[in-house]
Amino acid sequence: MRSGAELSGSLFAHNEGAPGAGTNFAFVPESSFHYILHVVRFRIVTDATVTNRYPSLQITWPTAQLLDIIAPTAIPASQTVDVTFIGGLGIGASYAANRYMAGLPQDFWIMPGSLIGSDVRNLQAGDVLSIISATYRRWAGPT
Repeated sequence: MRSGAELSGSLFAHNEGAPGAGTNFAFVPESSFHYILHVVRFRIVTDATVTNRYPSLQITWPTAQLLDIIAPTAIPASQTVDVTFIGGLGIGASYAANRYMAGLPQDFWIMPGSLIGSDVRNLQAGDVLSIISATYRRWAGPT
């Protein structure tokens, strides 16, 4: 009998370890599945360097950039902000009470071998990304 995570079309969560300070994250989902991306979340803690950071989410496959959503709202120095990219939310973004939300395309397909990652513009050496997770629906299929 297969577990719920192995059934076709099951909802699946991926948690990624925090990269080092001043480094964006990137991960490749398991290659034997096809995915529809629903949510990507991470926390950014900015250091005291006076500059604005702009979180973004990028997806490439295998080397072509498929998606690059850049936040129109800046995150200043010395802040802790939870960033969430949500499928179907729409193009706009909101930022309030240290929470930032931006839309992903509805039902965005991710092919095996795709790279999901951040590219925070103006990321500083002391900035830290953590609590990284993605939620997607996955199907077993040919790779």
